[in-house]
Amino acid sequence: MGKRRTITYILDDGQKVTSKQLAELLGVTNSAANNRLKRSTDPKKVFKPYVEGQGGVARGSQKDKELREKLKDQEMLELALKHI
Repeated sequence: MGKRRTITYILDDGQKVTSKQLAELLGVTNSAANNRLKRSTDPKKVFKPYVEGQGGVARGSQKDKELREKLKDQEMLELALKHI
């Protein structure tokens, strides 16, 4: 396979950043970081901290939710088996 193309975005203050670097810095997905970089070149908007209350889902929260549901199902099964 060929090399992947990595887009480097240049912000208004001259900083160069990739969506992967921004995602790691903010703790959001690559997709969310990419959207920020496409919408604005203003460093204040791009590096604005992630606030869960303003929408979106934090990285890994879906996995945590699935794990909690799985544990709850396991507990219910164990409780049902005790009464049999």
